[in-house]
Amino acid sequence: MKYTLEERKEIYSRPLEEQFVREFEKGNAIVYRHLIRSTESDDYCIVFEVARALARVKDGPIWILPEINAREKELRERLGLGVNNGYTPDIMRDIGSFIDVKSPKVERKLSRNAGKASRQFAIACITDHRLLFDESRVNEYAKRVFGAENYKYNEVYFYVKGVLSKRTKG
Repeated sequence: MKYTLEERKEIYSRPLEEQFVREFEKGNAIVYRHLIRSTESDDYCIVFEVARALARVKDGPIWILPEINAREKELRERLGLGVNNGYTPDIMRDIGSFIDVKSPKVERKLSRNAGKASRQFAIACITDHRLLFDESRVNEYAKRVFGAENYKYNEVYFYVKGVLSKRTKG
């Protein structure tokens, strides 16, 4: 569903808990989706899959974010997003803690995709939805991500064949 600017402003003016709807719940694993986030794209399906997996690992709520314009500074501040750029990561673990889901089409762009997540102030989660990954090479892929000069986090997630795994630098 498309929202007018006035409708978006009305939704954004609500308390945060009223801007999200519950999309998934199993035990303590809960995924919320922002009202403005479109569910009609393939990208949303990928993000939703990853969000469910993260919620199970975290054993608590995960929030799927909408695209938030750089001019919507108040909402960006309430979520802990950078207010000086227009980038919005896909998933919020907690206020100020983000994950951006990337599904590269070619292996050589894996580190570049992770760098884009980093510029969005988010930890990268690389999926195999558009590229077949060799599961035995995930540690090698993680080293490439950590070796990229524009990736500034000490952790990266991989979602390969429906399984979420986390790698840490060091």
